[in-house]
Amino acid sequence: MSHRVVIDKKRVLGEGTFSTVYAGTDEARQREYAVKVYKRRRCNSFLVEHEALRQLRHANIVPLVGVMITKQMVAIVMGRCDTCLFDVVVLDGLRGCNEYLWDVACGLEHMHRRGFAHRDVKLENVLIHNGRAMLTDLGMA
Repeated sequence: MSHRVVIDKKRVLGEGTFSTVYAGTDEARQREYAVKVYKRRRCNSFLVEHEALRQLRHANIVPLVGVMITKQMVAIVMGRCDTCLFDVVVLDGLRGCNEYLWDVACGLEHMHRRGFAHRDVKLENVLIHNGRAMLTDLGMA
């Protein structure tokens, strides 16, 4: 990453056991990202997820933009999405997620063909952006 992404700690996009995902902005490029900050600096989950995202470039897997490593933290910068499949189900019921199932299957197939298994597939780990579903949270892949 050649530009600086500023993390907005007031805008939490999600939180899990090992990390918190914040909104981030690259003002030079005028783009928004999701920045996954790991709660422990030495976190095996960071290494696993970074390697998985690095190897698994695919339309149905959230894109890796870069990493941020400082003395205080390690973070992965990813493409920012509009919503997650959980929110789609809450708003539209189970029928609302039918159009995304093929995307999820394609992302999983890509992972499996390259020797990765997701191991935490759930509605919250399927993000939606511009009408396309993308798998995220590959820290246990």
